[in-house]
Amino acid sequence: MEKKSIEKFHSYYAPLYILKYKKNLKRIFISRLKTINISKILFLSNSTYLTTSYDTINQYKNLNLNDKITTIYETNDITNIIEIENENKNKNEILIAYSISNILKIYSLKEKKIISLFDDHEWAITSILEYSLNKILTSANDKTIKLFNIKEQFCIMNILAHSWSINKIIKLKNNYISSCSWDKSIKVWELNEGFLISELIGHFENVNDIIEFKENLIISVSEDLSIRFWDWKNEKCIFIIENACFDSILKIVYLNKNVFITYSDDGFVKFWDFENKKIIQIFDCDGFYIKYICNIKNSVFAIWINGIFVFSNERNLNLL
Repeated sequence: MEKKSIEKFHSYYAPLYILKYKKNLKRIFISRLKTINISKILFLSNSTYLTTSYDTINQYKNLNLNDKITTIYETNDITNIIEIENENKNKNEILIAYSISNILKIYSLKEKKIISLFDDHEWAITSILEYSLNKILTSANDKTIKLFNIKEQFCIMNILAHSWSINKIIKLKNNYISSCSWDKSIKVWELNEGFLISELIGHFENVNDIIEFKENLIISVSEDLSIRFWDWKNEKCIFIIENACFDSILKIVYLNKNVFITYSDDGFVKFWDFENKKIIQIFDCDGFYIKYICNIKNSVFAIWINGIFVFSNERNLNLL
């Protein structure tokens, strides 16, 4: 494995780095967006991109050329944006779901209007998940998980899932869902009847994020600075990486079948070998707060408050 490789652009660009496991570094001039407020990037099924900031959603045909197609303005923080399937399966009829505080909105990019709105949560929504066609799951700081029918526009199910705020919900391979919370627990749910299948206890602090890495295996990161590997079916913690960072671990990202990524408040992005439970590479972000990382089309975008990082483990980067 190569040692850490970093390429830094001139200071008059928004900060931009590329890290690769393999040789032949390639530049991506995504910095032409000329904004420091991007919070998320979403790659859509029609090969366009959405970027969100505090009060705006922009759709781009090409991020590099800064060619906007649609702009959506809101007055409050826009969070937890996802693309959802439409019944016609037409790539030109893109639907997105996003939240502002405790409100869930379904928006048609083609019609340029909100087609559904739900305000059932009492406190801010923390994550959004498409469960199936016309069904959206949300978690919130009000300790609940809610299932919405966006076609009929009503709340199908309400689960008081945790004793404290819920940070995230994910869908597992067998159509169960899992949630993690400030109450230090991870839970697995069967939604047809709203049954609790398993409860994973072991973290000493808030569980910030979870991913399903393989079938029946959940990996979690916590403010107790550990990474835990769970056999959720048997309710067992099968491995612990202690002191995985110097400060709170914010997020964990699935990269491929052997690699996952963590990032934290200490300004480091770490690439982990799943089989050996060891660090492959460490990327030093020079103390910058890392705001967001997502796995997008076999590459990983990392965005912080002052600009954009781009990481990749692919030889050919033709995203833009």
